Amino acid sequence: MDLWIEVLKKISEKISKPSFETWFVGTEVEIDNDILFVKAKNIFNADWLEERYKSLISETVRELTEKTYEIKFPSIDVSLEKETTAIQSHSQRTSYHELKNLIQEQGALITKQQEKIEELEKRIHVLEQEDTHK
Repeated sequence: MDLWIEVLKKISEKISKPSFETWFVGTEVEIDNDILFVKAKNIFNADWLEERYKSLISETVRELTEKTYEIKFPSIDVSLEKETTAIQSHSQRTSYHELKNLIQEQGALITKQQEKIEELEKRIHVLEQEDTHK
């Protein structure tokens, strides 16, 4: 939305570059009647914008539009958070299977090493027997 681009431009002139990049880059806006929804990347970002920048956003919008909007801060998409949770759950299941396979592989390696140790112990025993007979 062109209005939001102008709002962001003005705000970027009023706050530090790191603050602007951290809190405003990636935001979107949607207007419904007299409500301006500033959509943040996540809930934490939305809360931060509301707590620290709501008045600046409101003043900047009023300055550009000569109209007062109610400002609200939903996170961009709750379904995105649900997708993230589903991906994390899948990742955890995948990690479980990967770990299970790794443990099985390690178990097989340990078994082979134990067999080699037993073979070496037999050889040592034979050599010790030969040495005692000399």
